[in-house]
Amino acid sequence: MENQTQTLTDFDDNQLAYQIGHEGCDRYLGKSFDEAETELKRDYEALLAQTSRPGLAWNKVKDAVRDAWDQSGTT
Repeated sequence: MENQTQTLTDFDDNQLAYQIGHEGCDRYLGKSFDEAETELKRDYEALLAQTSRPGLAWNKVKDAVRDAWDQSGTT
């Protein structure tokens, strides 16, 4: 059961990361991921603060955020 709980937690963390990446692509239109990283990190941490769990640190989700950003069409 512990492994299943960890899997659900990982899914939730990645879901937040992908949400930030997709939304950020539109919000920071015209910027590259690297240029928008500070704002994306702030957005992720603000969204994470609204949840009732600790979540993962930015350096653990940054690649997922970048993947979502790239999938949304901005480099």
